[in-house]
This record gives sequence, C-alpha cells and structure tokens, in this order.
Amino acid sequence: MTRWQLDCLRRLMWRQDGVVTRRDNLAAGGADNDIVRLLRRRELVAVHPGVYVTHSGRLTRNQRHWANVRRDWP
Repeated sequence: MTRWQLDCLRRLMWRQDGVVTRRDNLAAGGADNDIVRLLRRRELVAVHPGVYVTHSGRLTRNQRHWANVRRDWP
C-alpha cells in the first residue's frame, strides 16, 4: 500500500471514528494482505467480519454505530 493510499484510508477512518471495512481498504487501492498485516501488527482489530477498528479497547457508542452500519451496508 502506498503512502497516498494509506493517507486516504486514514482520512476515512478519521471520518468514521476509527472504523474501516475491507471494502474501504480495497477502494483505497489496498489489498487483503494489507488488512492481514495491520491485524497482525494490531493496528486494526476485527469488530465484525470485514469491519475493523483502530484500537483494542472498548468501542465508543459512535464506533459501535459505525461498525453496525458498515457491517450491514451493501
């Protein structure tokens, strides 16, 4: 993943309270290997299948809402 692609993904995570999906990663030009690497480095934590958050603590109310919306989004 290039620096530009990572910056796009970080801006999206900022707008969504730290919640990002596999689909967001692919749209930013990333690959599945990028998600695997970020999970292994614990920069992302799975909330639902294909939905991730940028920390390992308790989710805030907004993060729970974002995660549920992004899980069910088409």
